[in-house]
Amino acid sequence: MGTRAMTNETTTTSAGTAHRTTMVPDGAVIELELEGEPMTALVLLAGDELMILDACDGSTPFVVRYDEVGPFRVFEPELLGLAA
Repeated sequence: MGTRAMTNETTTTSAGTAHRTTMVPDGAVIELELEGEPMTALVLLAGDELMILDACDGSTPFVVRYDEVGPFRVFEPELLGLAA
């Protein structure tokens, strides 16, 4: 299908610091649900706890925490043979 399902998993080290086990690359296109509504967004910047997303609909980019998003899918063009 060209997408890979991702979960929002974190682990805690022995020092008590959280570490995200699933990272989303900057520039990825993801499919997710926010407030019960499906959407597709471009990841402008992804950090350990949050992502800055652009819905590419003329609205202002917005920040979401991974724990607000739930499961999401990352579009991977190479699975469709579209990558150069």
